[in-house]
Amino acid sequence: MDTFRLTLAQKAGRFIASVLGTVLGTAIAMVLVARFGLPFDHDAARPDFRPLLIGYFLGTVLGILPAILIDRPRLEVRHSYVFVVNRRSRHLPWSTIQAIEVKRRLGTATLRFHTTDGKVIAAGAPVTGFLVSDRAFGEKVNVVRQAWSAARVTCRSQDVADV
Repeated sequence: MDTFRLTLAQKAGRFIASVLGTVLGTAIAMVLVARFGLPFDHDAARPDFRPLLIGYFLGTVLGILPAILIDRPRLEVRHSYVFVVNRRSRHLPWSTIQAIEVKRRLGTATLRFHTTDGKVIAAGAPVTGFLVSDRAFGEKVNVVRQAWSAARVTCRSQDVADV
């Protein structure tokens, strides 16, 4: 039926956030080095900046690559189930979903599913907020809610037919 993923602008926003985090981490490291000196300082007149450069490189790689390569959230809406992919994949039949909620936290709105066993499962997409804005977020939420409502009506009509 429908599949929702992060938009290109949202991916760019996450990338920018990762870069800013790396730059901020490097700035903090530089302030600490300026204040306390480098741990591998062999010559006070000529400090060794290699540990700082290695730290910056590793921070950049470790900060940016996961945002680009690993984290690929999506939400697949089907007739009888919803497939949520975040850090792990979950197959949720519509019959196990009690409620669908839009959770707003720190300016970011995400879609959450409340299941019959008491779990709350957040969908990684669709999402909207600062640096991850999605103008079609409301429409996407409506598509998910309509599919859920249609599946609930189908389940109820099957229960009535079985009686």
